Amino acid sequence: MVAYLGFAHANADLVKLMFQLRAERGTNRSKRADAAGECLAEFVAAVADRDAGDDPEDAIRAAVVVWSAVHGFAMLAEASAFMTLDPWMLPSAKDLAALGGRVRR
Repeated sequence: MVAYLGFAHANADLVKLMFQLRAERGTNRSKRADAAGECLAEFVAAVADRDAGDDPEDAIRAAVVVWSAVHGFAMLAEASAFMTLDPWMLPSAKDLAALGGRVRR
């Protein structure tokens, strides 16, 4: 998660481009969809390593929640949405990762 946040901060335009799949067709869209799928696969692996249990579908659901939270946090941070908040108010990577454990059935 920390790596994703760092990458998203250092490559904000690239990250935004990766996830703008609706407007484009063809090879570029396919490559970006593949890149987005690889991001999800990394989150699934990370969640599975953090005790996802025996159900791979639970790991996938948990990974989508964590990925959504981390990506949303990265985009909000890039937009300076947190500038009025005190630092103690911001979630840590551990806080964001813990979201995955909350979606298991």
